[in-house]
Amino acid sequence: MMSGEAEPKKKSSSSLKAAFEALSKGNYEETVRLCKQAIKQPGGQNNYEALVLLGKALFCGNQYDHAQTAYRRAVDLNPSALRAWQGLSELYEASEKFDKVVEACESIIEIAKATDDKPRLTDYLCRLARAHVKSLDYEKASQTWNVLLGIPSISETQRVEALCGVADVQVVKLINLREQADRNCLPQQDPACSLGEIDIKRPATFPASIGPAVSTLPVDDTKMFQDTVNSLEALLREIVHISPQTHRYQDLLLKLLLDRMQEAHLLGGEMYKKAQLQVLHHSVAMLSFYCSDAVLEIAFTMCEEDCVDQIFGAIGMERSRNSRQERLLWLGKRFAHSYPHHGGSLAVIAYALHCRPIFSLQRTKFCCERALKMDLTSITGWQVLAELRVSEKSLSSVQLCVTRGQEAICHFRNAYGFSLKVAELRLQLVLANAHLASESHDESAKIFSNIAESAGKLEDAEAARVKFAAVEGLIKICLAKELFEEAECKLEELLALDANNHWALAELGWLVFQRGNIDNACTLLVEAVHGQPDIASYHYRLGLIYWKAGDIVQSHKEKAVEQFILTVKLDPSNGDAYHFLGNYYNLSARDKQRAAKCYQKCVTLNPEDSEAGESLCDILDSGGQETLEAVICHDASQKSRRAFWAWRRMGYIQVQQKKWSDAVGSLQYAIRGYPTCADLWEALGLSYQQLGMLTAAIKAYGRAIAIEGGPHVFPLIQSGNIFLLLGSYRKAIEQFQLGLEFAPQNLAAQYGLASAMLGMSKECRALGAFGWAANLTKEASEIAFASCLMFGNVAAVWKLLGDIQVDYVHCLPWEKEGESFGNESEAFSYSVCSWKQQRISKAVNAKRAYQHALHLSPWQANLYKDIAISIDLINYLHGNEMSDENSWCLAEVMALGALMLESNNAELWINMGCLSKQKAIQQHAFIRALQVNGFNALAWAHLGKLYLRECQRDLARQAFDHARSADPLLAISWAGMSVHDHCEGSKVLLEAFASCLYAVQLLPVAEFQLGLGKLAASTGQLQSSKVLAALEQAVQHSPQCPESHNLSGLVWESRRYFLHAILSYKRARYAMQHFGGQSKSLSYHDVSLNLARALCQAGKAKDAVNECENLEKAGMLGSEGLQMYAAALWQIGKDDLSLEMVNKAVTISKENIKASTIGLVCKLVYQISGQVSAMTKLLKTPRDILTDSNFSLTAFAIAILDCNGRFPMFLSENFNLFFLHERSPKLYSLLAAGKQLSESANIRSGVQNAELVLRKALHMHPQSTLIRNQLGFHLLSMRGKSSHIAVRCSCRDLDISPSVQGSTSTPAMLGAAAISCSNCGTRNFRITFSTCTNEGVDGVNVILQLQRWFHLEPWNDTAWYLLILNIFQKAREEKYPNHLCRVIKQLVSSVRWNLFFNKGGDNCPYKGFQLLLCISEIYLQSGDYSGSLKHAISASQLHVSDGMLFFAHLQLARCYASQQDLTSLHNEYKKCLQLRTDCEIGWITLGLLEARYFLQGQNNTAAINHELFLNKRDNAQNSWMALLEVVRGQGFIWHEDFQSAEEALVQACSMWPEEGCLHLIHGAICMELARQSSRSEFLYMAKRSLLKAQDIGHSALPMVSLLLAQAEASIDRKKAKWERNLRLEWSAWPADMKPAELLFQMHLLAVQSRGMSERENDRPECSKSSRSWLLLALHLNPSCSRYWEALKQVLK
Repeated sequence: MMSGEAEPKKKSSSSLKAAFEALSKGNYEETVRLCKQAIKQPGGQNNYEALVLLGKALFCGNQYDHAQTAYRRAVDLNPSALRAWQGLSELYEASEKFDKVVEACESIIEIAKATDDKPRLTDYLCRLARAHVKSLDYEKASQTWNVLLGIPSISETQRVEALCGVADVQVVKLINLREQADRNCLPQQDPACSLGEIDIKRPATFPASIGPAVSTLPVDDTKMFQDTVNSLEALLREIVHISPQTHRYQDLLLKLLLDRMQEAHLLGGEMYKKAQLQVLHHSVAMLSFYCSDAVLEIAFTMCEEDCVDQIFGAIGMERSRNSRQERLLWLGKRFAHSYPHHGGSLAVIAYALHCRPIFSLQRTKFCCERALKMDLTSITGWQVLAELRVSEKSLSSVQLCVTRGQEAICHFRNAYGFSLKVAELRLQLVLANAHLASESHDESAKIFSNIAESAGKLEDAEAARVKFAAVEGLIKICLAKELFEEAECKLEELLALDANNHWALAELGWLVFQRGNIDNACTLLVEAVHGQPDIASYHYRLGLIYWKAGDIVQSHKEKAVEQFILTVKLDPSNGDAYHFLGNYYNLSARDKQRAAKCYQKCVTLNPEDSEAGESLCDILDSGGQETLEAVICHDASQKSRRAFWAWRRMGYIQVQQKKWSDAVGSLQYAIRGYPTCADLWEALGLSYQQLGMLTAAIKAYGRAIAIEGGPHVFPLIQSGNIFLLLGSYRKAIEQFQLGLEFAPQNLAAQYGLASAMLGMSKECRALGAFGWAANLTKEASEIAFASCLMFGNVAAVWKLLGDIQVDYVHCLPWEKEGESFGNESEAFSYSVCSWKQQRISKAVNAKRAYQHALHLSPWQANLYKDIAISIDLINYLHGNEMSDENSWCLAEVMALGALMLESNNAELWINMGCLSKQKAIQQHAFIRALQVNGFNALAWAHLGKLYLRECQRDLARQAFDHARSADPLLAISWAGMSVHDHCEGSKVLLEAFASCLYAVQLLPVAEFQLGLGKLAASTGQLQSSKVLAALEQAVQHSPQCPESHNLSGLVWESRRYFLHAILSYKRARYAMQHFGGQSKSLSYHDVSLNLARALCQAGKAKDAVNECENLEKAGMLGSEGLQMYAAALWQIGKDDLSLEMVNKAVTISKENIKASTIGLVCKLVYQISGQVSAMTKLLKTPRDILTDSNFSLTAFAIAILDCNGRFPMFLSENFNLFFLHERSPKLYSLLAAGKQLSESANIRSGVQNAELVLRKALHMHPQSTLIRNQLGFHLLSMRGKSSHIAVRCSCRDLDISPSVQGSTSTPAMLGAAAISCSNCGTRNFRITFSTCTNEGVDGVNVILQLQRWFHLEPWNDTAWYLLILNIFQKAREEKYPNHLCRVIKQLVSSVRWNLFFNKGGDNCPYKGFQLLLCISEIYLQSGDYSGSLKHAISASQLHVSDGMLFFAHLQLARCYASQQDLTSLHNEYKKCLQLRTDCEIGWITLGLLEARYFLQGQNNTAAINHELFLNKRDNAQNSWMALLEVVRGQGFIWHEDFQSAEEALVQACSMWPEEGCLHLIHGAICMELARQSSRSEFLYMAKRSLLKAQDIGHSALPMVSLLLAQAEASIDRKKAKWERNLRLEWSAWPADMKPAELLFQMHLLAVQSRGMSERENDRPECSKSSRSWLLLALHLNPSCSRYWEALKQVLK
């Protein structure tokens, strides 16, 4: 049996052993299994070890309930065993069942006492106390801790824990007492936080006070509170003494001390100082043991506290007790390394940097800003930052810093009870200094006074310092306000309080010095220096005084130097002291090296010191150290952008070194500092000029010139040179002339002026202004000659003189001296010879000038070329021609000499080719020039000219093509192509003419101009104004050439200026007589024949007969001559002889001119015998002659006028001969004229017949301008709305040429159509709306065409007249803008106006009448009533019909109405009634005046209009009658009689129902009546009229849909109709013309459309918000009260 029991025990022990191993390995499940297995063994249920081990495994596996069961079973088995109770204690603590923890701990304690287990006893006593605390049973916890403290053998750690526990219980008691106090008083703040929250969540600050307001507690509770506090303090002191690392209790003790200090602050005295000392002592002690940001914050704040000097001395800080600065620096040095990231530490570091000025402000500022980012409550940080902001002169920033600093002070006062009055005064002191720096003297004085008053009440050394600083501030204000006497008094008062105040001594001494008392000033400053020898400013001021006295006593300057040396030793950054030292060494000691060092140091410190910089640069420049000078200037400019002297010096150096681009930048920056320095602008202009920036250079030179003081010759000359280079010769002349005013003998100015005049002369010569060019050249020659006399050794001046003389030869024109030459050929010869002699003289002078230049510069090849050209020019003028082409002339020799010097110069080879007379040499020279430069256009052109003379046309064409390709603007190549094309035949004559015309425009020389005249005669272009101008210039340059005069005569004759033509032909004959010039193309007889023709056409028939007789005697009167002879005889009345001569011409005429001769016969027969004889003669002529176009015109015109009815038969027999050639449009034109003349009795019928003929002709010849223009004028002549049809008849591709003149031209027709259209004021939709159903005339395009026409023919009165009327029409439609009114006034200038009225003519009175009325209207609209009245009176005095005078008096009536002269208005009204007119618009206007001013005469205007309209034969009377009713309605509206106005408009609408505007007006009147009377029938009437206006109009009329929307909304209030009409109105207006009312209605529509679906968002009202529409309406009409009321509603 014994063996049976041993076996289970053995198995159980093995299982427990395995369970222990599994538990140690953390295998809790295995442990549980093994323990259960052991328990299941026989007898295992009472196995204590297995149950304890099972409980432990279950506890570790978080199976607390099963573990508790296991432990309880173990306790039940053995209650005195510890292991089960320990497991239960641990289990209950984990499950926070503290009452059961107490039970377990008490059981363990009893067992430990029984077993005398002291360590276990103390351990579980601690646990028991903690469990009581957790269960909030603080009394038992306190008893337990006390029991533990009663055991002498406990460890120090356990003792500290027990003390801490007792302290915690005491804190809880204090909290409970505080809560009781809070319940006894008003709830001013939240209860204090729990103990666990103290200093854990907010380490930088402390929680609210744990001590209650003791006054609210009962007496017993107060005593209990004090006892508790004292006990707690004792406990805390014991705790921190035993264990200083207990931070939490250190903080609690500090908080108790702070609370005590806060309470003592109210009592003051020694108690408060004792509390402060305890706080400071404990804070420093805490900082010695551990890092606490909050404690450090308190320590730094204590440094700012008032009256803390003794306190800091009591804790052993004797050195730091004297001032706040020393205290802060002591704390910073001691603790800043432990708290490098604390804001207070960084603030103290910033303060230390600020106290030592050797550190940069940026570094201090960075440190301070970083400190404030970490701690916003740092008083020191805000003060330092504010002082830094003062140095930056940022008042707003200073105010912000002071405000934030005051907030920090308030924080510390509220949190800890600090006073900090001195700290607040310091901040106010900084603010006052900021106001002082910003010159807000009144504000700063107020603050300084408050600071001084407040600081005087404090018994503190720091307060005394603040007070002195405030007094100093007040003194500074007096100094700033220049109240020196008051400042001096204050300084004396300050010295009376402190006689050794060095600042006051220094300031008083400086004031005395400024007053001129040097001795007293020196004494005071010496005392200040002795009192404080380390302040550099005192030494500097003393040095300045000695320096000033040094002007009298030389020894004082040495004393000054000593003081300046001391100044720079104490303050090496004082640049002014170095400046004075440099002046001393430079001017007195003559030590340039030391002076340069001092100046360099001064510039380094203060780069803006221009005087020192200039002196340094002068020293370096005198020593040749240009590189070092540039380096110093560069360094100074980089250090300060305001070192303008450095930029200036650097710019000058760069200009000298020709670094132009760098110089520009330097000089531009220097000019910012020296804007009035002329030298800078000159240097900048030169730099720009060298860089090619000529416009900028001109501006720079202009600024230099504009600066006052001293002559600015250089910029004037350089500006002139630039203008000369740019070809602005006029401006160049002005600049050089100004330069000569300052320096009359300046060679550059004289040379430039002469060159500019020469260039301007060439420019004038190119434009054809030869007289002006000659005058300029003459003046330039005088200037150049004067320069040669003064500077005779300058070759360039002599060459310029030669160039000017040569140019004078080319541009000198022959001046016409009246018509006396026509009678005296000798006078003509003398004039031409004098002109030639002048040219020869100038050419000789030019040669001499070139020779003089060659003598001075024989190496210049161009001078040889110039001499050669001058010699050749002299020979040409003398008419010397070489007899032997193989011999060398002097000009060729000189050209050869030039080539010997420069054989690779293409221009010299071309010159050689032009001067040589040998063709081989010419070709060789031109080819060599091309070898040198293959793109030389001049060489190609001359080579082509040479080939053309040799009849090698292909080579010539190639050469000319090369020339034009190389230089399209070379005139000689175009002239050569013209000759080439002329030689090709008549097919390319027009091309030849165009080429020659272009050549003349490029280079107006006589040779090209004569060629142009010949080509114009061949191509029928003689009427061209360009040909006329060219030939007139040719006459000026070749008066000895008969061809120039003859061609000029042909041009004048073609333009029908026969007197000019006669004079030109006579000059051509004089030129032949005196200078020869007859050629194959022109002979004396040809000129005489031309003269006879011109005389005949000019009406001088007798002279023409004499010329023809002379030609007949000479046997030179051919068929054409006989025709002219016959015409002249007919003109003088010799009809028989005339017919004899013309018949003789017929017999001898050739076939090609026989038709014209027979035509002349028919014309003469018509004029002599009448139309019947002419028709008989015409019928006898051969039919083949009708094929000639000119004869067919003559025959057709005669046949049309036949009265015997033979014309239809004649036309039918010869229809094919008449109308099958290019003259058929002219024949149709004649046919239309005949139709019109045939109906002399019925003019209207004749016009209609002519119109039918022209319409038929236009269908057959749609390109005929003649037919189109004639049809257009026919349509315009018919009264009615035919202007738009006339415009459609015009040719859109206008080709204005002088061949189409007079009133039948296309521009004339378009201009007339534009002003005849009664609706032309409605073309511009940006200004008004069109009511015309037809397409009007494009007025702008017509004006452009008329301007072009007037430009081509400035003498054409019709063009001028139509242009004025069309511009007036445009001004009328645009409401007479100022610019158009000015244009019209300029067009009717006095000269042109007088010429127009002096010409006379049939149409002149009518045109003048129209122009006078137009200009009168312009003055009237401009507000110049006197000018308008003057022109209207002039119009009324013209001899025109009564119907036209009606409008003059109507205009006078309007002028008087504008001046409110009702008497004169009534008189003019009567005159209009007497004169009457058949123009409807006149009566309409008169009716408006009548209605406006109550004008009613004996004859009523309305009755007169009725009578006029009844006599109309067309259907227009209803419209005019309707307009008359509208006028009546307008009068009623003016007099606010809307009922009568409505009746008048009803009558108007019935007369003209198809006009939508009338219905619109009627609808608007009905709307007004409905508004006034509130009667609905007017709304219905308005709706009907507006609907008619909406349906009738060809385009949407404005306001119709808007009024209709309002009417319909007022009648039936249907939203849909209102919205539809508003959208229609919106689309009727252009985008930039929407009226304010429409925008307001869109606002209402947008309000109604809110919540619209997305598919409806494309509607116009959805494009903006309702508020936006309303704001737009207010912007257009801000005076409308409705809009403002609506805006108020929207804003609400």
